[in-house]
Amino acid sequence: GTGIEDWISRETLGDGKSGPCPGPIVGTMGLPTQQYNAQIRPLMNMTIKGVIWYQGESNKGQNELYSCRFGRLMSEWRRQWSIGTGGGTDAEFPFGIVQVGPSSEPNSPVPSAATFLIRMGQTAGYGYAPNIVWPKVFMATALDLANPPGTKCFMGCVHIFNKQAVAHRLVLAARSVVYGEMSLVYSGPRVEHVRFGGGSVTLTYGVGTEGKGLALRSGYGFEVCGADCNATASDPAVWRPAAVAASTRNTITITSPGFSSSNTIGAVRYAFDEMPSLFYGTQLAVYNGEGLPATPGVYFREKLGA
Repeated sequence: GTGIEDWISRETLGDGKSGPCPGPIVGTMGLPTQQYNAQIRPLMNMTIKGVIWYQGESNKGQNELYSCRFGRLMSEWRRQWSIGTGGGTDAEFPFGIVQVGPSSEPNSPVPSAATFLIRMGQTAGYGYAPNIVWPKVFMATALDLANPPGTKCFMGCVHIFNKQAVAHRLVLAARSVVYGEMSLVYSGPRVEHVRFGGGSVTLTYGVGTEGKGLALRSGYGFEVCGADCNATASDPAVWRPAAVAASTRNTITITSPGFSSSNTIGAVRYAFDEMPSLFYGTQLAVYNGEGLPATPGVYFREKLGA
């Protein structure tokens, strides 16, 4: 696969040592900017409506750096495409992204902070799109679309076979965000508020529950850690599985043995791993009635002031 650096011009990317996005430069076979020069720049005199962007696996482990470079990529493409078409292409045309899906061998899932970080990096750190930083970006979540167990792929199963599900989710998001079908439920449930009790946490969901509400398919995917885990968010040793204790059409309350008013929960995370559904050995918990999955996230009591 290609790194995002392959798809940005040399002028915008720089040397990785200075400028707005300093950091390591990942490029296919050591040749960053090659895909931009060969496959993008020659098309910039053709009018387009928008872009579907499905990339990120080669930049795993990056969060802020990927967000910075993807933001620069979008700005550059929008500006140059509008200029190249004499204004025929909207200077703020939309991007549709596919959040990185499962890419390990399906029969050997491995907990991975690297995949969670790139999923956050794809969305400017929010875990979902559109958001306040990228209002013209829509998204399909794909973390639940693992290939069937036993699938063998050349150079690993990076690409999801179930393209129909990915396309369906992208189309729903485009219809709402790009074409203005405001009443359409286009996203899985998104966490709007987190309330920490002593030995429990209640998550309230907003976007994605307007229609049929939450539809729990299992109790799996949630983990919690104690009050001292803020500096070790990616350390698997400090996280314990949590169970769904109660739910309504837009709230979920989780608990975990050993936590109480004297030993409080300090953070909760959901769908953190590379292939969370297979890591837990069952289907993930949180969907809406329309069949769309919730996005992954980590929520700290200290950071939320809860």
